[in-house]
Amino acid sequence: REASVEVLVPPGLGQPAEAYLDAAGTRLSLLWPANEQLPPIGGSRIGLLIQAFVGRLEAQQMEKIVHESGADVRAVEIHGAPGYWISGAPHVFRWEVPGGGLGEERTRLVNDALVWQAGTTVYRIESGLGFEETLRLAESLEPAD
Repeated sequence: REASVEVLVPPGLGQPAEAYLDAAGTRLSLLWPANEQLPPIGGSRIGLLIQAFVGRLEAQQMEKIVHESGADVRAVEIHGAPGYWISGAPHVFRWEVPGGGLGEERTRLVNDALVWQAGTTVYRIESGLGFEETLRLAESLEPAD
C-alpha cells in the first residue's frame, strides 16, 4: 500500500511471505518460499523474487551488462513491453531513476533474471523456473488486491 510502484503478483501463489520497501517507496521486493510450484533458487529457501522499481529501463544499460560481466542479454517482450532475459555470469542491473541518475541492483540468488518496463515501473524476476516458465509467469502477473 505504501509503494509508489504498481504491485503485480502471480495468480494462484497467494501473498508473498516477505515484502521489503525502500524508505522512498520506489523499490519493492516480494519473496515467495520454495514449494511444489516454485523450485528453490540457488540453494536457498526462496522460490520466487519479484522486484519493482520506479524508473525506466535503458537498452544502453543492458549492453553494459554484457561488457562488464559477460552475461548474456536476450531481448523479449512481456505484453508488448520491452524486456530482457539476463543469464550466465553474475551481473549488476541498472535502470534510470526519476530525476536522473541510475539505480543499481546486483544479482541476488541466481545469475538469471527477467526484467521489463511497464509504464513508469521496471520489473525484475528471479526464479528457478528457467526462461520459458519465468516468461509465462511474468505474463500472468496481475495487480495485487
